[in-house]
Amino acid sequence: MRRRSVALWPALAAALLTNACEKTEKPGELPAPSSDVVARWGKRVITVDDVQEQLNRREAFIRTRYQAPEKKKEFLDSLVRFELLAEEAEKKGYQNDPDLIRMYKQWLVSRLVQKDFDPQHDAAAIPVEEVRAYYEAHKQEMVRPEQARAADVTVKTEALAQKVAERARKLPKDKDSGFTDLVLGFSENGAAQRRGGDLGVLLRTGGNNQVPRAVIDAVFALENPGDIAGPVKAEDGYHVLRLTAKQPAAVPSFEEMEPQIRDKMNKERRDKGMAAWVERLKADAKIEIFEDKLNQIKIDITSPPKIPERSPMFRLPPELVPGAQP
Repeated sequence: MRRRSVALWPALAAALLTNACEKTEKPGELPAPSSDVVARWGKRVITVDDVQEQLNRREAFIRTRYQAPEKKKEFLDSLVRFELLAEEAEKKGYQNDPDLIRMYKQWLVSRLVQKDFDPQHDAAAIPVEEVRAYYEAHKQEMVRPEQARAADVTVKTEALAQKVAERARKLPKDKDSGFTDLVLGFSENGAAQRRGGDLGVLLRTGGNNQVPRAVIDAVFALENPGDIAGPVKAEDGYHVLRLTAKQPAAVPSFEEMEPQIRDKMNKERRDKGMAAWVERLKADAKIEIFEDKLNQIKIDITSPPKIPERSPMFRLPPELVPGAQP
């Protein structure tokens, strides 16, 4: 099998490590008097455009700090300092660090996807007719289950629950305050009591594992907000329940579901597009796989993971970051 040299990667990693503003002159060639070079050492230069580009990458409120000539000189000094340190790192061969090369490859792949793949997969660009067709074809998958909401008073004895239920049935159905008073005065469910007795959204089937089945069944047996159920016997005591809201099972409107459908369709298309793209690249590369060699790879499940050393570029002291403020 022909092997492709990876000698290119150290050079690319070095290009990432050094600042984009640094340039190299031809040997023995000096800039003309009218040149826009603002700093030079050896065969390397920094130009006015380089400094301008670096400044423009900062937020506007940061750029205001560098309007005075001495502040511009300060910013230039920080760029030169950074370039000198990067140059010294290259001399020591740190651009060949495997972790740095791996990180650079990850950056390259991210940029490749961002520039060459993402523009072709924009959820907003999917024709509305296709989105609506998806909606019509998958309506049954979008059915919102029947839901209800109720307030609850939990007590230990059936006699007390009966007393609470009698008082609850005398309350106006269109006001919550009276039942809230019963919750605060009698309920022994501390968590629900702090919420005014609210049990949250209940589903007839699935979910609500913390709410007893007998309570859920009693809530869904009620028809209108303000209706009272109880006493209801459950594992944790006796419950008096007041229905506060109820919604039948329904399919959300197209307008409500359109953003979610677009995202789902776009993800499906992205996944297929990425798979096809990679397959084309693999076919063009004519990759050979030697499966018999896989047996030489040892899987150690006892030792801790080997965590790569963090790249210096992610933990520079503030004084070494170009343009950083002390």
